[in-house]
Amino acid sequence: VGGDNDAAFSAELFLGGGQSNKLPSDGWRNSGLVSSFGTGRDRVWRVVCPPAWSALKAIFLRNDGATARVLDVLRAHEQSVWIALEVALVARMEDCVASSKDGEGFVCLPCTDLRHESAGHDWKVRFSFERVVRLASPAHIPDGGYRRGTFVVLWRGAEAMDCVVFSMEKRVIYLQISLEPYTTKKAKGKGLDALFSTRVQTAGHAGKQARAFYRSMFGLSDDGSATLSDEETYAYITTDTTRKQRLEGSDERVHLLSGDKLCDPGALHKFWRV
Repeated sequence: VGGDNDAAFSAELFLGGGQSNKLPSDGWRNSGLVSSFGTGRDRVWRVVCPPAWSALKAIFLRNDGATARVLDVLRAHEQSVWIALEVALVARMEDCVASSKDGEGFVCLPCTDLRHESAGHDWKVRFSFERVVRLASPAHIPDGGYRRGTFVVLWRGAEAMDCVVFSMEKRVIYLQISLEPYTTKKAKGKGLDALFSTRVQTAGHAGKQARAFYRSMFGLSDDGSATLSDEETYAYITTDTTRKQRLEGSDERVHLLSGDKLCDPGALHKFWRV
């Protein structure tokens, strides 16, 4: 991984499972390790061969000096620090499965409510899963959807959410990742309520409610509900540490994981507990 732009595009490829719809950096374009497919809005850049993808993926999963250098570069620039946060989460989930003895990863996110309090309620988000899938576009969702135990990293620009999990416990966990405090995100109409108010633009599903669409990825029916069911959890993950944010209405269902060191390589095990 070379300069800042190279690091940012490397992260895009890692999150996209070896492909990205973003223009590659000059370093990547000249390396011969990526090639383009499609035209216009459908154009994507892909790593040319499995060994190249394995080498790139290893940089983010080794949790050593190489990982730290990439994350440090991403964190140092405003336009890419949010990528560092998502990379830290996804890399930890990958490591969680890879390091387990039975191939099943277990995660406990130490969340609180929006006031950073836990009194009277267990806000931790626990789930187990067997695989991490990266979606470069909704066109790659398999017929019949994903089976139980799948952690899905959504494509760049996906409606409302960043990751969705259908856990081994048959729970659906919606994860939203941001640098902003939740109240700012909500004011833009992009918090928990966006799951119900946003309509997807995906071909074949255009106009469908975001929550209903994400449930359908796992073969789950649309129950028409305007609130989360008891089998669903929404977690907001942010580096912002603003204290005592508002807590009202649907906000009472928000599980908050915040910390200014969430994408610090040295703190990965503290925040992404397994």
